[in-house]
Amino acid sequence: MANPPELLATGDDDKLLAHVLGQLSDPEAFLSKVKQLYASRERSMDTLLFQDGRVFERFSCPLIQNDTLTGRVWSFRDVTRAGSTPPRRSGLPSSRSITAPSRPSG
Repeated sequence: MANPPELLATGDDDKLLAHVLGQLSDPEAFLSKVKQLYASRERSMDTLLFQDGRVFERFSCPLIQNDTLTGRVWSFRDVTRAGSTPPRRSGLPSSRSITAPSRPSG
């Protein structure tokens, strides 16, 4: 799920989403969940499956300032393991966090 640093530096959410959509097993479900969460104050954790076999956990929580939803904090953790053994929760995971401003509704 690594995004090129120059892409991250643009802060362009549409470009970031487009970069990852083609890599996912179910891009429509991914995008649907992203859109749902942009308008939500709920926390979310789910699993993303990639076409190449990688598996990532996605965690997102709202960024609220003065009781106003101003964005979301997104964290992604690679939980891919060889074979079908579930990932262990010990040690320091490989992770990446992204903070994104809220999208205007509409």
